[in-house]
Amino acid sequence: MKQFRNRIITASAGTGKTYRLAVEYIRILLDYYNADGFSPDNILVLTFTRKATAEIRERIIGHINLLLSDKEDDKTKRMELLAVIHPQDGPRELSPAERMVLEGSLNRLSIDRKQLQVMTIDSYINSIFRNIVRPLRSIDRFEIDLQAVEKRLPFLMQHLLDPGVKSKLDSLLKRKVTPSLDDNKDFFISLVQHRWLKHLIDKLHSRQGASALELADREETDASKQARLKECMDLFGRMVSIIESAKPDKDPEGLIKKSLRDLLSQKFLQELDLAARAREFCHTPRHCHMFFKAISDGNIYHAGRIKGKGLEEQVNQLDELQELLRVKLADYLMLTLFLPEQKEILNLWGTTLAEYDKLIYKYKNMTYDDVAWFSLEALFSEEPPLFDLSNDVIATEFYQFLSHRSRFILIDEFQDTSLMQFAILKPILEEVCAGQGSKDFGGMIVVGDEKQSIFGWRGGERELLRKLPVLIPSLGELQNEDLDDSYRSSPGMMRFINAVFQDQALHQHLAEQGQEWNYRTVNSACPELEHLTQLEVRSISYGARGGEDDLHSVFREFVQGTVINNYDKDKRESVAILCRKTNELTGIQQVLQEEGIPNIFQPTSLLTEHPWVEPLIYWLRFLAWRDWLDFLTVLRSNYIMLKAAPLKAVIDSIDRSGDQTPDLSAIPLAATLLKLADGTTGSLAGACRDFVDICLKDKQLHERDYLNIYAFLTLANDYELSSAQRDKSIPGFLDYLDDNREQEFLKQVAVEGSEEMQLLTIHKSKGLQFDRVFLFFNLSGGSGSDWTKLKWFFKYDQDDLQKISDYALTYHYEDLLKHSSFGYLPASMESRENLEELNNLYVAYTRAKTALHICFAYRGGDDWSNYLTGREDKGQVKLPHLLCDASLRQLAAFEGAESLSSGIRWRSTLPAPDEAPDEDKKRLQKINLDDLAAALPEPGAGLEPEAVTPDSPAVKNWKKIWIEDRHNLFGNLAHYYLSFIKRNLDEEHERALRQCLAFYGSLLTQSEIVSRIELLRASLAEHTYLFEPRWDKVFTEFSLYLDGREKRLDRLMLDTHAKEALILDFKTGTSMDDSQLRDYEQALARVRAISGQGYNISSRFVILANLGDLEL
Repeated sequence: MKQFRNRIITASAGTGKTYRLAVEYIRILLDYYNADGFSPDNILVLTFTRKATAEIRERIIGHINLLLSDKEDDKTKRMELLAVIHPQDGPRELSPAERMVLEGSLNRLSIDRKQLQVMTIDSYINSIFRNIVRPLRSIDRFEIDLQAVEKRLPFLMQHLLDPGVKSKLDSLLKRKVTPSLDDNKDFFISLVQHRWLKHLIDKLHSRQGASALELADREETDASKQARLKECMDLFGRMVSIIESAKPDKDPEGLIKKSLRDLLSQKFLQELDLAARAREFCHTPRHCHMFFKAISDGNIYHAGRIKGKGLEEQVNQLDELQELLRVKLADYLMLTLFLPEQKEILNLWGTTLAEYDKLIYKYKNMTYDDVAWFSLEALFSEEPPLFDLSNDVIATEFYQFLSHRSRFILIDEFQDTSLMQFAILKPILEEVCAGQGSKDFGGMIVVGDEKQSIFGWRGGERELLRKLPVLIPSLGELQNEDLDDSYRSSPGMMRFINAVFQDQALHQHLAEQGQEWNYRTVNSACPELEHLTQLEVRSISYGARGGEDDLHSVFREFVQGTVINNYDKDKRESVAILCRKTNELTGIQQVLQEEGIPNIFQPTSLLTEHPWVEPLIYWLRFLAWRDWLDFLTVLRSNYIMLKAAPLKAVIDSIDRSGDQTPDLSAIPLAATLLKLADGTTGSLAGACRDFVDICLKDKQLHERDYLNIYAFLTLANDYELSSAQRDKSIPGFLDYLDDNREQEFLKQVAVEGSEEMQLLTIHKSKGLQFDRVFLFFNLSGGSGSDWTKLKWFFKYDQDDLQKISDYALTYHYEDLLKHSSFGYLPASMESRENLEELNNLYVAYTRAKTALHICFAYRGGDDWSNYLTGREDKGQVKLPHLLCDASLRQLAAFEGAESLSSGIRWRSTLPAPDEAPDEDKKRLQKINLDDLAAALPEPGAGLEPEAVTPDSPAVKNWKKIWIEDRHNLFGNLAHYYLSFIKRNLDEEHERALRQCLAFYGSLLTQSEIVSRIELLRASLAEHTYLFEPRWDKVFTEFSLYLDGREKRLDRLMLDTHAKEALILDFKTGTSMDDSQLRDYEQALARVRAISGQGYNISSRFVILANLGDLEL
């Protein structure tokens, strides 16, 4: 048995981390399958999304099937995979023993799906909670509800109004302009969402520790605080004296900026000089804070009015004194305002969380964070814990229980692990990596990329990946590996991305800020994509005020100048528009709709608002409450689209009927629906299915529409079958939909690989890839206001990410912290946020396969060069500014780059390759295409009768077609014969001839049929590619539907390994129309089994002998 080596695999974007995780899984199978006590379920793979879970499962099974394949066509890919699994062995096939291992593994995984342990990290922690913590906490049942915090909030607010608690609120909220509880609900939500930080603060205090501010306060007395205030007023007095001496002929008030002058010009102060006014005004900490806000932004004095020859020294003194005044006054207010508020927050925080947890026990609905916290508390709480893990014996027994099954742990996207999740996983990882326990094998492999850590706002920490060896010493001798070949992006794309993120100016700025952001060169493994590469970077300015009209104008310029110029809706490619914020996507979507460009906006796409699902809601409403307005809404929906005249007839009939059932016999479909409603038995899922069956009978929808209808029907069915739902009525279901509007399961279903333009935030796009990406990034957008939430700042205790050494909390006084001696705390947080912003842009850039169009927007009237220089002069340059500049400069350096009015564009000049290349490793997924027809509409669905016109006779002249124009007859004979030929086998030809003799024997003699079939077979010999073994799936006379009309393919051939689809149209005459082939391609591209797997679709005519030319 080989010695396992724990590994950290750093996988840059597009370098095949899913492929590699599956490889590591199979490597463990091969090395440990015959070890005593081993079974496949000893390997646990943790991911962060259900989508990733499904992908890894498919990839593992796909790898095993490929390794066991004996097909010659699979040999190249099989050897490539083996070379990755056993790089030290060189090229070799599986040994007999290895083949037996994989065959046995595949058999076990096929029989028992639980043997393949691949799950999200949330699901894993959920299983710990469900099986271990829940029984001990006496929670009999629970359900996952992503909106549990918001739903519990009204009950929490009610508790906070109790007299014993309300007093804690009053002093905290009275400082707000709107002190009501409703206006501050986000604050209380943030208390719940950041309970991990409360846990770290409590741990700090339990170690007799304290924040730097708390330590400073211990040294203070009331007298020392007053001395601090006096020092501040003396500093301001010195400034006034310098101003007066610099300009003795000027009124000093005219040299002070207006906001400060107005503050100190109140009636009771008018008889005093400026310095005395300030001392008199600042008689309370609250007034001091008003004074501080007046001096904290910009100069206290008008610099333009105090300058001239010989005044340089006074100006320098003023600058030094005002900066010192800000710091000193901020420090005084940190002690008198900030710290008391922090104590109030901590007190209220504990009260809020205690009541929140009581509500969990009462209502049994929990978020994933609730589950993680309850699990963590049970394992680590010091009050005391349910399991005293400080006791080595108990700790060993407990974690052996958890890790008895899971001995090898593989974690995907490790950089996105939250600190709370890591706290739960850490002891388990330590145990399996220590090589001890119930089984003498085990270890860990993590795959991640700190450059793609973009979820800090929900607890993710990029430093986890970097500091993992320090955090888990039992990892021992750790093997580090970098994946640096991209199987996603073209060579030109990777040259650009490498150049931008290795830009010297960017990294010089990072070094000056004491920040580290490592970037290794990533090479493209997709040379076949180079001819498709398109790159564009633009920088556009908008109005200085940045109002809604200004932003709408820049959205319009982005859509009209960048999107429309590069988007071809008829081109088969996946397209996405990415933005940082949802409201930016909303504005862009509005312009797209004005321009008539179809799109899918995922963040706002509720399943119940889908145009083919919403009518089902109205149908259920009608069944529940018999509201005729709902019935009329159904009649006007996409399902029926009843025109004005018959709709009016329905309305009139309803109006005449009064309380009786209206007579709708004049409108058959309306009458049918009314009869269906009257006969509904109460099953809501059945009522929806019956409605769909009737109304979609003659309609052909887009695949995405079918998927969403099916998702809703499944949801209704699951609701009826769920034991957790007590009210199974239609009104109960409608309430259930309303209560869960924000849940993930009520999002619309998107078609994988859809050609519709998708609108996504950068965070939503992670893990996805698109042929063409449009990125809009507003450099002046800021990160949004957080004035309604708790503001928190902390500093880790050296390399221990589970302890903090300093912290600060505030709801009102963030401005004080930034200017005080404790400003290193917000500076540290800002540094982390800046690096995450850089990560955001890296993720956005690397979503593109072949085309990337970037638009940076900024507020102001200057061109880009002057704008950047202005930011540099003010010390306001941030990483996104430098990245924009680097993108412009690096793309301009590309040979053949062309200048635009506001940017640079480059397109590859390489010609397209002669033939489609072999798919790379990322295309090893296998799909079952044996029943491809099942993915298509029922034959005849959506077909409408052809319109009868004077030039188009209603009845075809079959005599002319079959007897007089016999070349049509011979052409049909050829097509009928070829419909039986798939592999060019003798038995196929014998059957085809028998069928032709039986079918055409009344129109042609036997000799006519046989002679022409012999000519056809001779002609087939010239087209050997028709029967190449690589075409493992062949379909003849295959029906597809395009815009409601049937398109019958003579022959469709699929190479499921190379992902190629070839459509063939047989011709025995001279008439050929290329548009016919284009229609076939378009129809096939709409089949999900084809488009969803990235098939390369091509088509061609096959010119056969003209059977009508044969002289008998």
